[in-house]
Amino acid sequence: MPVPCQPKAVIAGGSVGGLFIGHMLLRQGWAVEVFERVTGGLESRGAGIAGHAELTAILNAIGVSSDRPPGIDVSGRVAFDRHGNQLASFDYPQYLTSWSSLFNLLYSAFPPQHYHLGVELLDIRQTDEGAVALLSSGEQVAADLVVGADGIRSRVRGLLASKIVPSYGGYVAWRGIMDEVDLSTAFMAETFDRFSFCFPPGGQFIGYPLLGQDGSNAKGARRYNFLWYTHVGEGADLDALMTDENGLKHESIPPPLIRKVHIEALRRAGARDLPPQFAEVVLRADRHLLQPIYDVESKNIAFGHVALIGD
Repeated sequence: MPVPCQPKAVIAGGSVGGLFIGHMLLRQGWAVEVFERVTGGLESRGAGIAGHAELTAILNAIGVSSDRPPGIDVSGRVAFDRHGNQLASFDYPQYLTSWSSLFNLLYSAFPPQHYHLGVELLDIRQTDEGAVALLSSGEQVAADLVVGADGIRSRVRGLLASKIVPSYGGYVAWRGIMDEVDLSTAFMAETFDRFSFCFPPGGQFIGYPLLGQDGSNAKGARRYNFLWYTHVGEGADLDALMTDENGLKHESIPPPLIRKVHIEALRRAGARDLPPQFAEVVLRADRHLLQPIYDVESKNIAFGHVALIGD
């Protein structure tokens, strides 16, 4: 329950970054309200991520969990040449988890009555005493702190640092996901449980095991994930990738709207440029994500009673 003189924070953005800072402030005695603009849940978004010891320490520090998130253990990283021969290895014990597992851990521990879906921050008014967040619901919420955790095209950044805009980095990230039962016996025996790297022309390819859709680490229920960074020129080439079958151009194209012609081109590139075991992975993937990579450099992340996360 709110207490007299309890500081209050409004967080724009209810994804992993917003939940991290939300838990941190709750731990320090703040009243926190999180507003997420999407109307559906975020729990099924994202793909695989690598876990580090620091992540467990942070989760413990913010009162969410004293244990690490669920994950698949790997002993290190392995690099392969064009023909599938091992080039190098690096011992680095680590675990591989999923974005959804981390999000669900943070989300389930956050007070549900203070997490609001389908509400977007529209404007901010600052005073000497604090800030007022104007929301798409019509509410005006006064707070001591407003945090912009609302992504690459942050509304908060646009309001307070309009000259800072994301710049295209010159490459995109393709992700593909498949169930382990769809992979060959040879791949499962020799490659599945390795954190693998290879270097096709103009890019970098990474492959690693992924928890099952339900967070399961049981054999037969896991998935495999690849991440292929590849150069794509700005302009017509990038525009074509971001345009769906109906001719509508997207800044970040939803996975179901990626044109089949581009997925087929990716598979042909895999057969041409990747070691055989990873060409198999690209061919068999049945779920794809496509993300243009942008860079953002903000000279300031604090503006009076407003702060940015992720810049």
